[in-house]
Amino acid sequence: MSNGYQQSAILAINCDLIRDKIQLYASPQLVAELQTDICVTVLAKKRVRSLDNEFTRWVLMADDHARNLDGPDIVPFSDHLMNTLTTEELNDSFKILTHCKCCRRHQDLTGINRTNYGFKHRLCKCPCRHYSRRIWRTIAAVEGIANAPQPSTIDKVECKRLTDLYIG
Repeated sequence: MSNGYQQSAILAINCDLIRDKIQLYASPQLVAELQTDICVTVLAKKRVRSLDNEFTRWVLMADDHARNLDGPDIVPFSDHLMNTLTTEELNDSFKILTHCKCCRRHQDLTGINRTNYGFKHRLCKCPCRHYSRRIWRTIAAVEGIANAPQPSTIDKVECKRLTDLYIG
């Protein structure tokens, strides 16, 4: 990746984050539920970007290993996540990503809603749900299924804590 491209990508990400923060804080009169929805959307975008960066880093390490066999061994992406993120970060990421509104198909947490599973929704491109499943499997493999995170609600206080922690 060229240096100019990297700088452009970083600038674009920073502009997105600034826009998202303005959107989150510019309307304090919004209904609390809408504020929380906006907050979760911003947090989900941020966590997906962070996980995309980790995935890219993991792919580059695997590519580097394939070219130079004396480098570090290739580890599964789940192991890479456990090595680079804390358990708290993984649990918070799972909590955030399970509240995404990217894909109508995945907004039903109570089981399979058959009306959302038609043919046109089979090719889901929702990174939030793909990453949340990967994170759940990672934690379940290390800590056991009984200790794996469960979807839970995010209220205004929790949203503020997560925003301060991951957006700053």
